[in-house]
Amino acid sequence: MSSDGKLIPTVLDNLYSQGIISSPLLGVYFMPKNVGTSGLLSFGDVRRTVLTSDVRYVPVTTTSPANNGWGVDATIVYGSNMPILSFGSGILDTGSDRISISRDAFQAYMFATRASLRDRRLYLTEPLYNELQPLSILIGGQSYKLSPNAQIRARSSSDSPIILVVQNRGPGPGIDFSLGAPFFQRYYVVFNSESNEVGFASHIHTDSTTN
Repeated sequence: MSSDGKLIPTVLDNLYSQGIISSPLLGVYFMPKNVGTSGLLSFGDVRRTVLTSDVRYVPVTTTSPANNGWGVDATIVYGSNMPILSFGSGILDTGSDRISISRDAFQAYMFATRASLRDRRLYLTEPLYNELQPLSILIGGQSYKLSPNAQIRARSSSDSPIILVVQNRGPGPGIDFSLGAPFFQRYYVVFNSESNEVGFASHIHTDSTTN
């Protein structure tokens, strides 16, 4: 937004208005770090060759300030039924290497995983990692599960420390969570600037056992 309150067109908006792309869509696909370092940005279409499910769309949240970007409403659950975030609004952040959740949600996740907090990061022992449960992010009635493997940072060897990708974003009304690269590495995300919707689909690395 400009200083006089006017919206500044994005690259996607300009490409669509100039007829360079036929649809105002941006598709984002990341690979897990130990699988490959590349990904795909698709302007104007969905890269269906990497998808393993249909794309499910939800409207951008109405909660400010999450609605200033690609924000969605979600519930976060650990394991089968342990609430981590009962309901909140957050953002999709391609520039982040973590999943950040509000302070209370972070405390609940740390308690559930029995992780140790050091230098603002959560660490697990090997036995505790073997007990780690899926972390489910429920968006628009659909559950997007992050396996135990998807919840830890890439390790160079079996002797490397086990560090969880979930971190504390502190208090912040209107943005209760942000989903960074660890989420994109497991789910394809589509942004539609015309309908103001965000779409999600599983992709070929959703159930990958390496990160």
